[in-house]
Amino acid sequence: MFSQTESLTGRWGAVSTVSVDGCGLSDIVTPIGFPLCALEQSGESVGMTCAEGWCGGLCAHPSGTVVGDSVTLTSVRTVLVDSKCSVQVTETDSATLSGQTLSGQAMMTVNAVGECFGRFPCLMQGSFVLTRFRSDALFPACVLTCQ
Repeated sequence: MFSQTESLTGRWGAVSTVSVDGCGLSDIVTPIGFPLCALEQSGESVGMTCAEGWCGGLCAHPSGTVVGDSVTLTSVRTVLVDSKCSVQVTETDSATLSGQTLSGQAMMTVNAVGECFGRFPCLMQGSFVLTRFRSDALFPACVLTCQ
């Protein structure tokens, strides 16, 4: 079980699924949004950078709190749908830490930016699992950066 003396700081891999798609966007909008995450914990505060790859690319910056083994995160990110439409995804995550795994549920509100077809705002829900990588030595030495 997680204790306040342990830290979430480190590199994590994310896997997610969409269970409710009121937007028709589950092929491009998923919980957490990206497969690679770097977490940084300071006391009860936690920040994340989740990206396509360790050395750059598109990313999201969830942040939140840690209380016991419970973690709550929020984020806002923009996802390109096509040349005329992007969507803004506002996500709230509730997760539980068990060993080296952080798993939880995501609630996403999606709003249109630009000329988008469909009914907006719309809602999406899903689940995710983040697993801590055993060693940072397996990854490039570059800092996780975003475009």
